[in-house]
Amino acid sequence: MLPRAASRSVALAIVAGVSLLTLVHAAELAEEKARPAPRALPLQESLRKARCEGKYEMLLYQLEAPGDAARYGEFYVLGRRETATHAGHTNLPPGHWVYAYPYWYLWRNRTDARPPKINWGAEQATGEPDTPRDHFAEHIV
Repeated sequence: MLPRAASRSVALAIVAGVSLLTLVHAAELAEEKARPAPRALPLQESLRKARCEGKYEMLLYQLEAPGDAARYGEFYVLGRRETATHAGHTNLPPGHWVYAYPYWYLWRNRTDARPPKINWGAEQATGEPDTPRDHFAEHIV
């Protein structure tokens, strides 16, 4: 057990430490509030930036969340998320999240992780043909 004078000194040191931490935290908050808001890009430019040079495709959802700039900055790639709610929006689809102030973009696909083509999907009905020309020659009678 500490003598009474020593315990009083320890208590004062703890109070001084807590006061100092409170002042530092208040200064950090003031600095964060003093930081100017990022400049919002035009919508098309923001969308282009959120695609990350073609890394993502098939936009599922776009939601406005200007308050997230304080945490994520002007641009941030969060990655795959399954959360269904954010910033007052509900029923959000799972996807790859990219923040380009003031919007979150939720993408379905990463182009570097493309799933294999299926034989009779929509991708077979659109775009350039991808079946070799001589493929059907062996089946003609």
